[in-house]
Formats: sequence, structure tokens, C-alpha cells
Amino acid sequence: MPNGTPPKKPHSLPDHHYSGKAVGQGAWAVENAEIDCTDSTDLHEETLSLLVLEESAVDAVLGRPWLAKHQPNIRWISGSIDQWSDYCLQHCLRSFPLCTSETALLGSTTIESLVSSTQANLPGEYQDYQDVFSQMAATKLPPHRPWDCAIDLLPGAKLPKGRVYPLSIPENKAMEEYISEALQQGFIRPSTSLAASSFFFVAKKDGGLRPCIDYRVLNSQMVKFAYPLPLVPVALEELCGAHIFSKLDLRSAYNLIRIR
Repeated sequence: MPNGTPPKKPHSLPDHHYSGKAVGQGAWAVENAEIDCTDSTDLHEETLSLLVLEESAVDAVLGRPWLAKHQPNIRWISGSIDQWSDYCLQHCLRSFPLCTSETALLGSTTIESLVSSTQANLPGEYQDYQDVFSQMAATKLPPHRPWDCAIDLLPGAKLPKGRVYPLSIPENKAMEEYISEALQQGFIRPSTSLAASSFFFVAKKDGGLRPCIDYRVLNSQMVKFAYPLPLVPVALEELCGAHIFSKLDLRSAYNLIRIR
């Protein structure tokens, strides 16, 4: 929470809406203030120079320059922040001393580092691709890019009306966990779409359950991508003479395909 004593340097600025009152024709007297600000976890702290209004409905307003500088990765549902910018790593995030014998450890958590833990577990030949092995990075949507997947429907397309499949007790539990986790990660969101696709599970070889969504009807109503696929014989010729082949299984690969 912000705290501090503002110096006495009053001047006037128009008040548009931060006071919570209707906008008037006058101006509020404001003052400059240097304050120390920390987040709710006491991990991120900095000194901010703010303008202080006589009346305000909010504690502080952090504008676009602050957001661009710190780049917080916010989980809006839980109100938590997962990641800060490189600037914050150097200037804003606090470091804590190691526990001594007189210190009682009340709780702990594990934070996966894209550089340290992932890099330490990878063979040398895969170090340049460590980002694709990170479990933390796999729980985020990729940025929008020119090659995002588009869902363009045919003229007069018939939207699918998916049926509801009966689920066993373990499958119902797995479905609730899947929906809860996907909502928190931002992979899915509540929708009022006129289209619906069926949801069910397929058993894995290891005994787990793989969630599946039947998009076959929707796919049949989409404009087909006309770009030609690479020729298989040409691809096989390029592998001629090779003796070692690698197969990579991406984590939660479907969320890595961003929809336009």
C-alpha cells in the first residue's frame, strides 16, 4: 500500500474521473509525493513519484508508462501476478537472506526458472530450445502473431450443436479439474456462443485421462486452408544418411496454437 508524506508543492490539474464524482468545470489542487510502494506479497517494491488529489475513490492509478516498464503478467481471476519484467528483476524484486539455524521455516514454494532449473535438466544439445521444455511457459498463451490460426466459416455455415456424453465419476472429477485449471490459465472462458462441441475423455496408456473436444462438425463448416503441404518424398530425401532421430512431445501443445 502507498505510504509517505507529500511535500507542499501545490498546483492545479483537471480532475476527470478519479475522484469518483461527476466531472466539473474546475480543477482540484494536487501535490507531488514521493512514496514507497510494495505489493501484497512484499516481494515487489519501488519508490514512485505521484500526484496527490484532495479526493479520490482509489488508492493509486498506475498508468501505461508504468505498465510498459514493469510488464506485469496478471491473472485477472485470482488477482495475482505471475511474472515481472527484466527491469523489475534488477531493481524492484526483493531478495531474502537464507534461513539460519535460529529461523523457523513456516512455508515454502517452488518457482521454476526458465534459465536455472530447466537448463540444468537438459542435455547440452537442447540448451538453445529450453523454453519449449518449461512447464511454466506451457501454461501461458503465446502472443498474437501473423500466423495465428483463423476460424473462417463458410457462407451459410451450419453451426454444430454438440451432444452431451455420459461421464463416469472419475471422468466427472477430471472434467471439473480440467475446467477449473483451464479457466485460471486463461485457456478457456465463459461463453454464450451459438455453437457447441462435444467433450469426453480418452484413456491414456499410463492410466490417465486425456480430455478431447469433438470439432469435426465445426471443421467441416470452415474455409479450408489452401496452402500446399510439403511433399513427403522430398522430406524423406533430406533425411537420407541420418542415423539419429529425435521426437519431441510438447507440453499441452494445443494451447500453443493461438486463435486469431
